[in-house]
Amino acid sequence: MNSPVILVPRQFKGVTISKLANEINERCPSGLPDALTLDFQQLAFIRPAGVVFLSNLIWWLHEHGTSVNLINVEREARCRRGVGRN
Repeated sequence: MNSPVILVPRQFKGVTISKLANEINERCPSGLPDALTLDFQQLAFIRPAGVVFLSNLIWWLHEHGTSVNLINVEREARCRRGVGRN
């Protein structure tokens, strides 16, 4: 089985977390593959819940025999200061 490549959405928060899970499910109709690739090329913003979700997802896939490859994670990004401050 080929390793599906799943794009992490540009804005990874709320409903887009569910969309990522649904896309994995749709791209793997015959069950979990031996390997899966998460592509971070579009990611511009991620909420803390998105970080937790990705961590749990990668752990869960690993526990079920699927290795997860991460691509496009080492790019320059600027931190936004003052986000969430009043």
